[in-house]
Amino acid sequence: MEPELFINNASEIKSIINDISLFNSKRVKITIDFLEFTDFENEALEKKINKHYNTCGCKQGKITGIIIFISFILLVSSGIISFSKLGIVNTILLYFAFSFAIMLCTKLISIWHAKKSLLNLSNQLTNEISLT
Repeated sequence: MEPELFINNASEIKSIINDISLFNSKRVKITIDFLEFTDFENEALEKKINKHYNTCGCKQGKITGIIIFISFILLVSSGIISFSKLGIVNTILLYFAFSFAIMLCTKLISIWHAKKSLLNLSNQLTNEISLT
């Protein structure tokens, strides 16, 4: 059974933002129980928070990997990357370096976006709750 974290106010959302990182894969299930919201609203909020909290960039990395592969094949076949000048080993090494750099950037952007989304959500909830 995976560990659970109960959140019942917007400031606690900010406290979990730093758990999302490139090297930290340890996550918990977030359970939301805001007294100001109905069960349905809490459930929708819980789903949204867990989606961002559990972001690892894997889905984006898979899509990016396919795009990189197709792009690299097009670059080699069009002659922009010269297979004959580089040789097979250097062309393959270039592909792996190119893939690693772009997939790492994609993963970092995904993690940054998840953190930003949780921060914005926390601020939005703080404002909504303070207005009621």
